[in-house]
Amino acid sequence: MKSFLKTISCVSLLSLPTLAFGQSPTDMSNFSFRLKLQTRFDLTDSYRTNQGDLFTTTARTGLNYNYKNVFGIIEFQGGSAADPYTASSTTTASSTNGQQEMFVVRRAYVGMDVVNSDMAKISFLIGRDHNTASIVYGPDAFTSLIATNVDNMSGANSQDGIALRYAGKFGFGDVKAQVGYYNNFPITILNGGNTSTTSGVSQTTPFGTSSKGVGDATFNSQSKTGSRAYAGQIGANVNMADGVVEARAFYSMQPEAVTKVNSSTSYDASTISNVEASLGYNYKSGMLKGGLWVQSYSYGRTQNTTGSVSSNSITYVDNPTDDSFTANVIGLGVTGTSDLFGINSLLASGDKLTYGLAVQSVQGQAFTNSGVSPGVTKFTNQTPSLTFYNIAAGYAQGNYSLELNFVGVSAEQSIYAGNDGQVNQNSAYMAYIVGTIAL
Repeated sequence: MKSFLKTISCVSLLSLPTLAFGQSPTDMSNFSFRLKLQTRFDLTDSYRTNQGDLFTTTARTGLNYNYKNVFGIIEFQGGSAADPYTASSTTTASSTNGQQEMFVVRRAYVGMDVVNSDMAKISFLIGRDHNTASIVYGPDAFTSLIATNVDNMSGANSQDGIALRYAGKFGFGDVKAQVGYYNNFPITILNGGNTSTTSGVSQTTPFGTSSKGVGDATFNSQSKTGSRAYAGQIGANVNMADGVVEARAFYSMQPEAVTKVNSSTSYDASTISNVEASLGYNYKSGMLKGGLWVQSYSYGRTQNTTGSVSSNSITYVDNPTDDSFTANVIGLGVTGTSDLFGINSLLASGDKLTYGLAVQSVQGQAFTNSGVSPGVTKFTNQTPSLTFYNIAAGYAQGNYSLELNFVGVSAEQSIYAGNDGQVNQNSAYMAYIVGTIAL
């Protein structure tokens, strides 16, 4: 009996650290794996002659860590051999090898819950984040290819800084918010249409985005300029019937953000800002969801540097040519699955068909055409209205999806190239297949 009691006592003493503090900090259950593989194959388009290739492939992987009131994340994304920070212009290839984005840090931060109750959680985090903003209720082309909301920018354009995050649970649903102070907070603007006086074409596709304000990231070797960004967002999910009303709002602003690096002692900069919001309804976890999204992103007058970059005493002088613009976006879309109609388990248990339809209008973004294309009058910094439309149908099984997308755009002026390379078209289209695995 004494031996039994001694054994129980020893086991109890050995168990005290575990009972008092929970699992070990290095226990594998504290880690969770994340993975996203996505690739697209162009079937046909109106602006090239060599259709039929892979493009915009994403390879993203990382780890989440959670232990008691501390957490962290490291996430990498495959990139390309390019150097956007030292390119000789915003539209041409880099003239140096520079930073090769073969494997980009998309997220890397550590955090701590300073308040953690059943009703609310307030957390502090520091490092690199990649913020999620409004919801785009459309197929892949709208959510990834031509999305201008910050969540869909490449890993090289993540935000480095500090933030406070709030998450609250209520009887009607949940509310989340975040405010941050960052080295950089880029905006993304639509590609397409801008032409040069030499070749007549300076963009390769009317379907895509380019980023502005990517300087001052901590994962590159560029000098820091002293410019800082502010950002805040709030979102709510309100339970209603068999679904959820989803509301989102977001704002970011950065004065004198680096938009181009001319040399080690010369920068271009602009004040950039982004406002966006969305409102939609998600019925039965995505069986049917739809809504609208709005956005207004501003690109201020370009400024050129004077002073010393190395001593962080940069001042900016206004460009005599006012190249600023504000673009306004409004979109409306719906997506769903065949589960809504009881159609599933076609090839395997639990699979389903998917579909989506959306339209998006963009007004205010400046375009230029050099007039070298046949039948086009030269114009500078015009703001034609653009209308995008996206139709998709596909197949989904768990975390896997395969989708056929058709995306088109029409404009009030000739800002798109045809398959002969001449920028004399008012419209463009592309059909492609996208495959995705997301864990």
